[in-house]
Amino acid sequence: MNHLKTICDLKNRYDGGKTLVPAFLIMALALGSAGPTTLLSAEPTTADPVAAANALSQAFRNAAEKATASVVVVRSETKAQNVTSKGGQNRGENPFRGTPFEDFFRDGMPEGFSPRGGSPSRSGVGSGVIVDAAGIVLTNNHVVEGADEVTIELSDGREFKAVDIKTDPDSDLAVVRLANAEDLPTAALGNSDELVIGDWVLAIGNPFELETTVSAGIISAKGRELGRIRRAKFLQTDAAINP
Repeated sequence: MNHLKTICDLKNRYDGGKTLVPAFLIMALALGSAGPTTLLSAEPTTADPVAAANALSQAFRNAAEKATASVVVVRSETKAQNVTSKGGQNRGENPFRGTPFEDFFRDGMPEGFSPRGGSPSRSGVGSGVIVDAAGIVLTNNHVVEGADEVTIELSDGREFKAVDIKTDPDSDLAVVRLANAEDLPTAALGNSDELVIGDWVLAIGNPFELETTVSAGIISAKGRELGRIRRAKFLQTDAAINP
């Protein structure tokens, strides 16, 4: 059984192009509901291969069109904190500090680096998905935790301020409630237990503020673990996450 899935999260590379994403951030769209269904078999078939490829491409287009409206940009503003190296010099902070991927990236910028002008605040950006039309957004904890201000930008350009944020560091998830929001486009949450290795997936998000980026791949593995996330299993996919 093939599914198309919308994956939203902070998008990160790991292990030779493979990517780990929280299973809780998977929204499944059955191919049948996204468009014409084409069953692909490993056995030889007399069906026109071009027609089969076109049908799969159409399914991808339908799923992307349906899901992208619910994927949002999450912007956070946080008061800056000085980070000092052993030599007493400021260093740029690791943008993945406090996330499962902190150990996979070098900590900070080269010694002696200091932002010009000493910016009084630090901004962050991530992805999220609307799960309730009244303005409830699911995102990652590390995107919004400790932020003084969070702004959500929809795919149509509208912006909303977050008025309530609930975070769970143990699963790296956060729920954000928007002010004065109604009738927003939503995505349906799927059941990650129903996923099968080899299922098609679509990754949709805003890596490095490249809004509404869509890529395709398959589920490579299930039940992956990362030591820093104690209450979540991860799905591994080869869908390109970063540009």
